[in-house]
Amino acid sequence: MKIAFLLLFLTFVGRSFCQQNPFVREGSIGEVKIDIPTRIGPGTLELESWPGQKFILLPKSSDSLGYFLDFEPRLSYREWVGKTLVASKIDKQPAGGQGFRKVHFRSEDGKSITADLIGEGIHEIAPIRDLEFARDRWLGKKIWIKRGDLATWNVEKSEFGSVRFKNCSPVVVTDVVAGWFDLSPIRFIIKVPDGRIGFVDISVSGTNVAEQLREFEHFEKRFMEADPRLTKAWTEETWKAIEDGEVFIGMTSEQVEWSWGKPKKVTQMITARGSEQQWIYHDNRVVFVSEGKVSAAQN
Repeated sequence: MKIAFLLLFLTFVGRSFCQQNPFVREGSIGEVKIDIPTRIGPGTLELESWPGQKFILLPKSSDSLGYFLDFEPRLSYREWVGKTLVASKIDKQPAGGQGFRKVHFRSEDGKSITADLIGEGIHEIAPIRDLEFARDRWLGKKIWIKRGDLATWNVEKSEFGSVRFKNCSPVVVTDVVAGWFDLSPIRFIIKVPDGRIGFVDISVSGTNVAEQLREFEHFEKRFMEADPRLTKAWTEETWKAIEDGEVFIGMTSEQVEWSWGKPKKVTQMITARGSEQQWIYHDNRVVFVSEGKVSAAQN
């Protein structure tokens, strides 16, 4: 009983001291930021979760090199393109303490294959679950593309081209296939409003991609699942400028990004108008932003 009373007394004294002492402050300070995930799709499969997962050997624009660089035994392109590998084990250390760690796979016909783990991934493969997710969610669906620019590929000439149209247009995903790059392994074949066809490569989970690059080409960077005009209460003038890829004085920095995309470089400046940012784009276009709005632009 005496011990219980003593503990209660010490608790009361401690609280009284904290309340009276001006140098003690408890609890949160400032607003507490709650991170709300915005990525659509499955979470990233970290290396320890790979065993049992299926991966596809990605196609290429050219098959001249095959899958020679990182796999053992060497895999010829025509024999192995599109084949499935199931991860079975990941070495904790490089063999003999030198070189790269190995990831062990088993092929569809039971062959044992190893691949060098360079950094956080393996070149030329992608998780099949990402492709399955993308096909289930977006195949045949209408979505809205932020930048009206798709790629085309002429296999006879080995040439890329492009399809240009209005930004924030509704497009239809006519097919979902494997892309050429492990950074963005999901290829959307897309029909634009006037019927032309092009493609864009994206990622959904960032699996097999270095952590600092996982946000680079994910779905939300390029597309929206709903008409943005229903969620952004911007003027008709603003929407027309965004659609046509233009900027004007008074546009917000967010609206500039919707129209021109993210700048290559941002520099801080002090001018007669006060503190300004200079947004420099890859094609040498420049936008000056003051207090979150466009103060000048150079097309």
